[in-house]
Amino acid sequence: MHVPAGENAHNTKHAGIENEYGSALARIGNLNISSKYMFLPNFNAINYYTYDGHISLTYDNGPAPMGVSDVGIENLSGKLVPYSVNTTDVMGVLDLNSTRVFYPYDDQPNSFAVQLNSVLHNVDLFGNSSYSFWTQNVVIYSTRTHQLTFIDNVWNFSSPAFNMTPNALHGSGKLVRYVYYYDVGPTMNISFPFELKLYLNSSLRNGNDAVYFNYSVSSGNVHRSGSYDTVFFNSSGTAKVPASFMISGYSPTLSGLLYDSEMAITGPGGGSNVDVYSINGTMGLYLYNSTLSSFQAVRSAYDAGVDTGETSYGVDVGWIDHTALLQAGPSLVYGLWNVSNAMEILSGKVPDQSYVFVSSGAQFSNSTASWAPVNGSAFRFLLPEGAYSIAIFKNLYAPEYINNVSGTVDGIQTAKTGRFYAPIFISNSSDAAYYSMKGNGTAANPFIISLNQSISIISTFGVLNDFLFPAFSGITILDTAFHLDIENVSSFQIAYGQQYRSELSHLGLSNTNWMGIVLYETSNVSIVNGSNITGWFPETMKGFIVANLMIWNSSNDLVAGNVFYSLHLYSGDLQPPYYSSIFIYGENSSDENNTVWGNYFPDQYLSENGNGTVGLFLDSSGNMIFNNAFTEYDIAYSPDFNVYTGSNATYHDNWNLSAVEPINYTIIVNGFDLKGSIVDGGYEGGNYWGSPFITAPWNETGYIQSGYDYHPLVYFVYTLSFTVHGLPAGTSWEIAADGVYYESSRSSINVTEYNFGNTTYAVFLPPGYTTNNSGYAYSFTNKTIINIYAKHVMTYGVIFYATNYVGNETWYVDVAGSLYSSASRELIVSLPNGTYSYSVFAPPNNYTAVSGYVTVNGSSVIVNITFPEQLYKVVISETGLPAGSSWYVVIDGRSYYSNEGSISILLPAGHYIAQFSSVPGYKTSSQYVDFNVTGQPVQVIEKYTPTQNYDYYLGAGIVIGAMITAFVFYIDRRRS
Repeated sequence: MHVPAGENAHNTKHAGIENEYGSALARIGNLNISSKYMFLPNFNAINYYTYDGHISLTYDNGPAPMGVSDVGIENLSGKLVPYSVNTTDVMGVLDLNSTRVFYPYDDQPNSFAVQLNSVLHNVDLFGNSSYSFWTQNVVIYSTRTHQLTFIDNVWNFSSPAFNMTPNALHGSGKLVRYVYYYDVGPTMNISFPFELKLYLNSSLRNGNDAVYFNYSVSSGNVHRSGSYDTVFFNSSGTAKVPASFMISGYSPTLSGLLYDSEMAITGPGGGSNVDVYSINGTMGLYLYNSTLSSFQAVRSAYDAGVDTGETSYGVDVGWIDHTALLQAGPSLVYGLWNVSNAMEILSGKVPDQSYVFVSSGAQFSNSTASWAPVNGSAFRFLLPEGAYSIAIFKNLYAPEYINNVSGTVDGIQTAKTGRFYAPIFISNSSDAAYYSMKGNGTAANPFIISLNQSISIISTFGVLNDFLFPAFSGITILDTAFHLDIENVSSFQIAYGQQYRSELSHLGLSNTNWMGIVLYETSNVSIVNGSNITGWFPETMKGFIVANLMIWNSSNDLVAGNVFYSLHLYSGDLQPPYYSSIFIYGENSSDENNTVWGNYFPDQYLSENGNGTVGLFLDSSGNMIFNNAFTEYDIAYSPDFNVYTGSNATYHDNWNLSAVEPINYTIIVNGFDLKGSIVDGGYEGGNYWGSPFITAPWNETGYIQSGYDYHPLVYFVYTLSFTVHGLPAGTSWEIAADGVYYESSRSSINVTEYNFGNTTYAVFLPPGYTTNNSGYAYSFTNKTIINIYAKHVMTYGVIFYATNYVGNETWYVDVAGSLYSSASRELIVSLPNGTYSYSVFAPPNNYTAVSGYVTVNGSSVIVNITFPEQLYKVVISETGLPAGSSWYVVIDGRSYYSNEGSISILLPAGHYIAQFSSVPGYKTSSQYVDFNVTGQPVQVIEKYTPTQNYDYYLGAGIVIGAMITAFVFYIDRRRS
């Protein structure tokens, strides 16, 4: 019986939890703490997971924290049954013979973490023993340096707020107010093979709950052990019994996460992932039995943790008795001993340069599939008995799907298609030779990979962990020294699967992305002539340094002639400086000798957070950066510290040639002739910095903290030639370039611009022709031709019919920006299908008579137009009344009121009489005034003069009488 994770699980979100953990994440996001010191809870799994009286797992597939966990569920006669266990001591054991890991988006690409985690229950704080805290005893191990470092974390699981008050606990580490506690323990050099034991021990000290973080490490003749931290809880000295580590399958903690103990291999902090390419070892999880006075293996187990947010991918977990077996393979999540009944072996062979994915079930499914790293061509996976399916992906050949497999599987070489649809991974000359069109890897004859096509990667590779760390890059070059040219490269497009859509949408992120390029410890690699290197990273990766092109500890590499587009516009996107287009890292003590030349960074916008873009992030020495074109908001950045360690560092790089050189000056790098100016400035020197007012020496207003560009490139005047194809000769057409309109009846319109950059343009073609060529003209060379392709479409007559047209005067109709005229009742315009705006200008003065929309849908249309009378301004003014006096005038039966000196109205042409009101205490010079409106503005003025007192009293009596009459009328209406 194979029991996968989450089978028949029913998730019910606890009211208010989403807001609470959103607040916790916001507090974490504001911290200025290295990600390697923070091992996050799996916030995305904060639910009440219950079904049939027990919890279910928080991970249903990899990436996941692969290893061993006890969640308090066992299989009794085919039914999952919950149980609870309490203990004061938890031990995790890892015997590791070897492993090979790599993940470029961690701070430590060759490192992984081993976490021992457990929830301490009934912790006493201030005399109240109802609190729960999540304790983590962690090591980070580097397979490159063989250094092992201890780190612990403590998180408050007593509520979904995860609020760690400053007075809750103390230890030798640091309590980050309202978030969590951490301590960094010793670092030691340990080589393979080694045995690691991690302990969590609960005790009482002076009436206060305490947890000890202990360890033991053995490698050959080296044996080290100790306790590197003790955390004391503020129990006010009144605690009577020590808190216990609790495992329960009945219900989750009040935080929404689970009561479990787990030993797992994960990414090195911050919610990160690690890809495991090979691993050979065993793992065990043990609880202290006070009755037997010894550690006993956990009662039942799953192959993945549930509470931690860091993950691993590519770890296959089998088991013998109560010991987990670790090897490379699919990270499927399932039960081990006392959950699944038995284990089976799935083995076989696949062609070289293949990717293998395994999914549970008789039919392959992307949503449940997991990558299974294969070393060489043979594989052997340990899985619970059940139905499985396999997919084999090999670039240039069709995918192969093998459903409902068992036993031994042999992949068949499918039909050759010549198509790229999977990531490119090169770690040896055989890989390079497979993908190359020619070459043997020497300086004189390099491997050449030409990717002159738009590449979409199948969605099976669109794998994200719960913090949206991507599992795959588009191109990875790892540990190579042969000469390799990758030409015409663009970022590989990927569409994420349905299982990620909800979280992506919640963060305002797209379902589509572009996969990055990684060069790690390489030399002699050239990335040239890429037209679209781009891609976004999620804000959940804040604290990690990532880029569309990452060059890490590499030398003699060339990046030339590429166009980089940054994607950081929205708040859900990772913002600079964590995200850049190019990131080059190396020790400041060594010269890497990389060259960055002729690249264009065209971004000219700020994100909604107000951030610009880092086009080039340089944390390395001995590099040559010149003849690149940056913009005002797409800058270069080189700090005076090591971004991974935080230690001070002075980098020495050249941002220009040693002297200003003529335009044909040439240097040769990796066999490429580098010459010319990216902005046609007439000379070679440094870089273009997005403004014509740059003066030497330039350090990007302080963002380049070590070094200057002493010969920056200045602005130039260049011509864009917009050339239309498909219009009949002599046909008039228009463009709008940066808001300026140009019209021509020739095939080309030349536009002069200053500085290179993005010219926004729109094309306007005559009726019957359409084009999709509008948007941005990216140009950084003179006389760039922008081709516009006109497509002829069927048109239909739109008849504008003026129903009250009189005489021979010309009238006009503007249809979608094009003006047409007629001197008769009809005006006919030929238009293709679509909806168009129109405005009618009527005689005699071409005033806007009417406007609207007309829809053409496969037939002619009649639009009836009635010219309304044109209106003219008439200003009625009074003189003689005190300021603020109320008065009115009656014109053509309509009254106009004012308490100011004038009244403005609109009237058609004609003869009018204005009747002015009487004002108490004043009289008009003439109660009636005649005036004519004849097509020009008119002003009518009436003079008021004071009257005798009796006139005032008479007027007042009339007013009062009117008020009484109105009141009586009101009463009468109430009575009826």
